[in-house]
Amino acid sequence: LSDVKFLVFRVQFLLTTANEPAMECMYHFFDEFLNSFLINAQNVFPNLSMEVRLDSDLVKDKDEHYFFYNHNSTYYCGNSDFTATMYGIPMGFENKGERVSALEAVQHTQYILSNLKSQNDNKPVFVEQFIYADNTPQFAHNAQIVEDELDDYLVYVVPVLKQYTDGYGVWTYRDYRNNMIYNPDFYLCEKGWKTYGNVKFESLNNSMQCHMCAPAAIEQTIPEIRNHFNQDFFTVSFDVKEIITNGNIVVHMGNEEKSIEILREGIHTCTFPRNDSFDFFLDLQDGEMLIDSIQMYSFVQNGFLYDENNQELPFIDSIRLLNKNLSE
Repeated sequence: LSDVKFLVFRVQFLLTTANEPAMECMYHFFDEFLNSFLINAQNVFPNLSMEVRLDSDLVKDKDEHYFFYNHNSTYYCGNSDFTATMYGIPMGFENKGERVSALEAVQHTQYILSNLKSQNDNKPVFVEQFIYADNTPQFAHNAQIVEDELDDYLVYVVPVLKQYTDGYGVWTYRDYRNNMIYNPDFYLCEKGWKTYGNVKFESLNNSMQCHMCAPAAIEQTIPEIRNHFNQDFFTVSFDVKEIITNGNIVVHMGNEEKSIEILREGIHTCTFPRNDSFDFFLDLQDGEMLIDSIQMYSFVQNGFLYDENNQELPFIDSIRLLNKNLSE
């Protein structure tokens, strides 16, 4: 019966818009559903918490008046000893692309975290996603800390985190690419790949590689759903781990192709314009080599701490100082 009720309400939710008074009912239903689901889950996973929503949602009542719906009914997290949550800088701002000072951001942080703490029966709070900066394309429409004050924010926010939380985690500690390739490192051998000619998978230094001896090719169909960022250009990269014989590789993305002469080991890249397909084809036309870590991406998610190659970025020192101050 509960599954049927959930399905009915889900259909109703899809038919409901943010401008309808029914949204208040929908938010209330989903909060109650989450609370019930968590209690049942805690029978199997004791002390399980959940990421509670700190944002309030703007809804309209039957008299056409707008108000903010607060999700504080979820803050207690059932039988858990603690409350988990996500906190991001845009919370509490208008989010019209404004740039805010470090002090403004800290004031909002204090308000939102203190509000949570006052309504969760004073349980410890763990901020599992502390998002002090974000470079996703749509984030440009949200409030952001002025870039040269981000270091200041990570200093000023220490007393707030000390008073209202018992710890935090960052969303992205190392930059990563939105790779559209399935099984790009061949950990699952040929799964997800079509192979042609002389292709085999073997372990080198405890890492699986794709061993190709021309004529050889690998192919993967890439559905549109894997394209999370609608960009005009895409980068393809692959790592040549070992060259047995120099050769030539032709890389295809959709109906575009690029030829790369392989004379050295290491990372090789090429760029493609968006075209009618993302289907990937790598054709070794001559030579023999071991290939690993194939990537096709249009966006790099930044965490501002380490880059994709694990090299330190400028804000790592600020985070280290934040951690030091929190531990004192």
